[in-house]
Amino acid sequence: MAFILAIRLGFIIEDEGEAAPAPAPVASDRRRAFIMLAITVVCSGLIYQITAYALPKVFEERLFDFAGQSLLGIGGFVSICYLFSSLTQVIGGELADRLPRKLVYAAFQILQVPIYGLTFATIGPLLIPLAAMMISLNLMAQPAENSLLARYTPLDWRGKIFGVKFLLTLGVSSVGLALVPLIHAGTGSLDGLFILLGLSAFVSLTAAATLPNERPVFRVRAETGKRRFQPCPAGTNKKSKLRLLTPPGIAQLNEFYF
Repeated sequence: MAFILAIRLGFIIEDEGEAAPAPAPVASDRRRAFIMLAITVVCSGLIYQITAYALPKVFEERLFDFAGQSLLGIGGFVSICYLFSSLTQVIGGELADRLPRKLVYAAFQILQVPIYGLTFATIGPLLIPLAAMMISLNLMAQPAENSLLARYTPLDWRGKIFGVKFLLTLGVSSVGLALVPLIHAGTGSLDGLFILLGLSAFVSLTAAATLPNERPVFRVRAETGKRRFQPCPAGTNKKSKLRLLTPPGIAQLNEFYF
């Protein structure tokens, strides 16, 4: 209802196309990006699904006395972790807008690996902030992941590709939930689960590191005036921002990408 109201009031404007279209990626980059992102999406979805399913049990095993031997207390700790982590997606989105998206995405993947190691070895109240950080790093990578997916997806296929993404995240990754009772039955605890999560994060990191680098994008402006280079306005690629001003005699302003 809020979105419908915003559209009616003109705060959200639906338009065909993109406000600032970027040049289309080459076919080889697009293929490699789809394959690597499919791997990272499955691994990230596996981590999220297993964590959401197993965290209450982990807290029960390690924090039962600290929670006053109350299931309500255990549930409260889990709620605090997810409430905090949900807010951190804003930070992830801000970083994805300001820094190279591949760098942001890979950084959040690599930071997850040591956090799982620390969580594996921690028993006591310190487990709560570690679990919140564990969930946050997984969620903070989502804005960069979605931006990368949109970057390498043709506009006409974007809805279908995001549908496949959520199929991999919520469908295929949910198969990993079957591992939780198997690990608990085989070892008597869920300690081995953190090893599985760390391995998944490492595989996701490896795939993210092999994503194509964002190719430099130049905006060329032809204006009257002397030839010189200046920084481009905000909104262009931050790696390479150049404005080329051509010699006198060209009054028409032309902009194009290459």
